[in-house]
Amino acid sequence: MTDIETAAQRQVAVWRDEFWAAAIFLTRVPITFPGSMPEDMAARAMGWYPLVGMAIGLAAGLVYAVATVCGLPGALTAVLTLAAGVALTGGLHEDGLADTADGLGGGRTPAGKIKIMRDSRIGNFGALALMLGLAMRATALAGMPDWPSAVAALVSAGALSRCAMVVVVRWTEAASRDGLAAGVGKPGLGRTAAAICSATGPTLLLAGPLGVLAIGAAGAAALILRRLAKRHLGGYTGDVLGAVQQTSESAALVIFVGVM
Repeated sequence: MTDIETAAQRQVAVWRDEFWAAAIFLTRVPITFPGSMPEDMAARAMGWYPLVGMAIGLAAGLVYAVATVCGLPGALTAVLTLAAGVALTGGLHEDGLADTADGLGGGRTPAGKIKIMRDSRIGNFGALALMLGLAMRATALAGMPDWPSAVAALVSAGALSRCAMVVVVRWTEAASRDGLAAGVGKPGLGRTAAAICSATGPTLLLAGPLGVLAIGAAGAAALILRRLAKRHLGGYTGDVLGAVQQTSESAALVIFVGVM
């Protein structure tokens, strides 16, 4: 075996470990990381977030396709599709959306808002945000013209929304030094670029010109939430990243159903 082949195998192993780590962080799929996880793995794995998002979207899309072929009503198909996505992620991002809404809606100081977000109980703002977010995505999915369009939308939205998380982490400071988000670190510029390319490329391939609008909508939603987080919290938290994913995905799905 040549040195080039050995180096290539090592690089493939590094990419494999980073992908597995990303899947562990973003899903509840029972994956065991090979060996001990390096301290910088959380930041390195972010380059693979969009691909994990694509896999989640594809799995949910398959549920949508099967339900549609079986003749189930559009509303029930949408609910089953959302349930599949929640089952894969454990409601991780939905929890972040609810906590962020409670924090931004309550408290008078950044510290007070963060304290509210760390409370495991859900408040009025969180419950409303969660219900409205689920209703928006369910309505968008129920309005898809056919199952191929729905699959393309779910795959694209899944990738774009996870890419939005990476971009926010890269160019935003953590709100609290003792929070989980602060310990994650920031992805390098190369991995951030890889995340952007792996999210926008497939979206443009699947949706063409419509993908441009979806990318813009997802990006705008993420930027708005980033601005709110900086103003009210001083930066991002893990919950804010979950909210970024949810709002970006919802925005992309609305574009897909509104323009198709």
